[in-house]
Amino acid sequence: MSRRSIVSLAIIILLLASVQTAPMEKIGGATPAMWPTYGYNAQRNGMSPYSLADNPGTVKWKYKMTVTDQVLSSPVIGSDGTVYVASRPYLYAISRDGAEKWKFKMFDEVNAAKYLSTPAIGADGTIYAGSDNGYVYALNPNGTLKWKALVKDFVHGSICIGNDGTIYAVTEDGTLYALNPNGTQKWSIKLGSSIGAPSVGLDGSLLVAAIDGYRVSIWRVQPNGSYTSFWAADWVSFASGLTIGGDGTLYVVPMFNSGTLQEQTYLFAINPAGAIRWQAKIADARLLIAEVALGPGGMIYVGSIDYYLRAIGSDGKVKWEFLSNGRILDPPVTSKDGTIVFATAANGFGSIYAVTASGTLKWKVDAESDIGTSPAIAADGTVYVGSVDGTLYAIGKVQPQVVVTPPSAPKNLSGTFSNSTVTLKWEKAQQGTYPIGGYAIYRGTAPGGESRTPIAKVGAAATTFTDLTVTLGTTYYYYVRAYDNQLTPTYSPPSNEVKVVTYKTYTLTASAGAGGSIAPTGAVSVQQGSSKSFTMTPSTGYRIKDVRVDGVSVGKVSTYTFSNVTANHTIEVLFERSEVVIVLQIGNPVFTVDGASRTLDSPPVIKNNRTLLPIRAIVEALGGQVGWDADQKKVTVTLGSKRVELWIGKSTALLNGTQVMIDPANPSVVPEIINSRTMLPLRFVAESLGCTVEWNGDTKTVRVVYQKP
Repeated sequence: MSRRSIVSLAIIILLLASVQTAPMEKIGGATPAMWPTYGYNAQRNGMSPYSLADNPGTVKWKYKMTVTDQVLSSPVIGSDGTVYVASRPYLYAISRDGAEKWKFKMFDEVNAAKYLSTPAIGADGTIYAGSDNGYVYALNPNGTLKWKALVKDFVHGSICIGNDGTIYAVTEDGTLYALNPNGTQKWSIKLGSSIGAPSVGLDGSLLVAAIDGYRVSIWRVQPNGSYTSFWAADWVSFASGLTIGGDGTLYVVPMFNSGTLQEQTYLFAINPAGAIRWQAKIADARLLIAEVALGPGGMIYVGSIDYYLRAIGSDGKVKWEFLSNGRILDPPVTSKDGTIVFATAANGFGSIYAVTASGTLKWKVDAESDIGTSPAIAADGTVYVGSVDGTLYAIGKVQPQVVVTPPSAPKNLSGTFSNSTVTLKWEKAQQGTYPIGGYAIYRGTAPGGESRTPIAKVGAAATTFTDLTVTLGTTYYYYVRAYDNQLTPTYSPPSNEVKVVTYKTYTLTASAGAGGSIAPTGAVSVQQGSSKSFTMTPSTGYRIKDVRVDGVSVGKVSTYTFSNVTANHTIEVLFERSEVVIVLQIGNPVFTVDGASRTLDSPPVIKNNRTLLPIRAIVEALGGQVGWDADQKKVTVTLGSKRVELWIGKSTALLNGTQVMIDPANPSVVPEIINSRTMLPLRFVAESLGCTVEWNGDTKTVRVVYQKP
């Protein structure tokens, strides 16, 4: 029963279910807790699979709670040996070597609540506990809150976990609550004025005992919340908690205040159908009895306030009695080797007893205060029990002190940033007392500000780590520590600290029109704050027409640099022709301008060893103009700042007003009208306008090249 029940003499009924005599199996691959609940298993039969043969009864250590108050919950033990125990207002996690790992405050004011339930450990390591503030808490193994659920009244007794992970809690008003693993309520039922903690039956249902008036009823509750009566008795003012054997037998000790059994104490063995198999008389007085524990060979052990621990056989007969020094307020537990362990309250000075299966004292440890909780046994045979003065005792074999040398610090840690990730590299550490178990990586955003807990761990063979969780634009600081391969590892000193600056990445999109290129081209990624230059190169015969950055002209520049990049940008270069190339062929009216075909009014001809042709189409292709004065029979050609005036049949011309010979070597070369077309000497006109003229005698072609201003 809970300590609260002893102090207030309220009626508390604890229901326990079927026996388990071997270590719990793994569920979903998880390592099971060593002692996950009150009474060891969900059936609370007190049968530990661990041996006490090597436990000499030595106090290994004592842990004093930081807030001095009563230890009102029995301890439970996690898979790694962590001991969880409640002492208002905290739930404590104590390591197997007696060091506090964490404590969780379950209510704000010390006087807001006085009692905490015995916690229970789920298959995934979640710790569940209830409090007098009306909440059931679910905590992660690191001590952080997973959820809390309000059940509206004082939670007492111990938490029970069903086969499907449902969490069951009872409150002082006689209500049983079922909670989903996420903390939401499945259902609640009120079974009496007082109710005991449930346990999981052999068929997966819950068995719950409740008292209403002077009648005790045992209910079978299905996971869906339906329930039926299992067994009942009248004239009962108190009953011990329930224990169920491996064959389904239910053991309970009612305290009768009237009827034929008044002023006597009996242990009842009840079959699964609710019929009494036998009843064993324990004393000719009404005794406050703790729940029973089962042991090897079908033995049943029960303690009471009359100081006696009694051993009862499967036939219901008392085999022996062991007299202790005080009241036995909570049930004993048994070990694999048959040792029975229990604790006493003796007017302020309780004790922890280990008694052999034959009823003789094996060892006894005196405490500095009363003890009103049930012990728990770890896999290494250590016994844990808490006293009312806020002390947790660890009793077992004291191992010789081993001086453990930690691994050496990893050396030459370096860090680089690339592709939105940070890569760390280091040299392997040297092992200390034990082989290297791995490396822990720590990160912060200020020098010396790395997190106390690592952001990641890697194996013993690793010398690199890639951090994929960085926020771009942030400066990080890292160090690495090696640790050994022990269950509770020893860590090396930290490596050197490295600073890594991460950058945001932006895209510069470069493109070029026809007639040239830009380098680099396409989508170019650059880091925040960096610079990037681009070069524009025209093809032969082209020049830069314009460069546009983000759609805005920056002129005809051949290079452009983005400095201190903090956004995405575009850069576009446009090209234009820098020259006009005209190709003509003697006798062919078709000519080309920059490769495009055009047609003359009359094909070029050779006269006096000079090419004559109708000049208008050529001049206009260069961007010039041609005028004709019929009265003077004069042709005027203008292109840019050039002006050429020629007359039909005249060997001289005016070039920007200056008279010049059309062909000083051949005065016969003059403009002529041939077939009603004005034919001008090509070379003179083209060169006067600033063009170059090339003649290919083999193909009888003329190539005229004009460089645009």
